[in-house]
Amino acid sequence: MVEPFPLIEISGPPRERGRQYGQKAAERIRKGTSHYFAQLKELSLDNTGVSALVRDYLPVIEAFEPTYVEEMHGIAI
Repeated sequence: MVEPFPLIEISGPPRERGRQYGQKAAERIRKGTSHYFAQLKELSLDNTGVSALVRDYLPVIEAFEPTYVEEMHGIAI
């Protein structure tokens, strides 16, 4: 059975929205990151390779929309 996608209501500035979302969706986030890490491993990327990928894309994301990065930092708390 497919798990329904939940409606998660959050508010506040970017980092606070991320923190709230991170708390409310913690299990879904864990499942998602496990899935993506497994895919990246199939591309021969280890933790060092994933870190390099993040370093490369972070400035692109920040240039597009800096609040996205703030929300991500909140989720990571």
